[in-house]
Amino acid sequence: MASEEHDAPKRKKSKAGDTPGLDPMLVDPEAVIKERLAGTTSDPSTHVEGQTLEDVNVDPSTATDKASDAEDYAFPQGGDVDIALVEPGSGEGETWPGLTIEDWVVLDGSAAEVPDVLDNRRAVVINVEMPDDPVPVGEEGAVFLTVRTRDDYAATLHIPFSAVKEVQKRGVSPVR
Repeated sequence: MASEEHDAPKRKKSKAGDTPGLDPMLVDPEAVIKERLAGTTSDPSTHVEGQTLEDVNVDPSTATDKASDAEDYAFPQGGDVDIALVEPGSGEGETWPGLTIEDWVVLDGSAAEVPDVLDNRRAVVINVEMPDDPVPVGEEGAVFLTVRTRDDYAATLHIPFSAVKEVQKRGVSPVR
């Protein structure tokens, strides 16, 4: 007599792109938002000269009083865009948002300042040393961090931002 446990079909482990049973907002929320808002009034690519209201779809919003979707709204609009649709570094004069002591980083063992044994280890940001002026995107080399791993090493490191593989805001990574 076979038990139900052994008769149940085996679950196949799925990849991020192959998740038929999972909510796409849990697997890849940024891609879902990009797909949903592409070509709408929240898409920054529609905020250009030459676009008319007839060329742009209304946001799939539940708000019935959204000003940028009104028929008499001046176009191209200068209103809000969804941040998921803005390409990083695409804004002229864009500055780096920086880190806080609530953030975590993933260390890059290929950097001289990070021992190989700490490659891919998560570390909490303890201190951030930045220039007085805002740091332009792409010039984060002037930023130094003091971080501490929360593992069996409990290592405290003083590293340049270039020794970081990934930033996890408030210690949370949306995709693991």
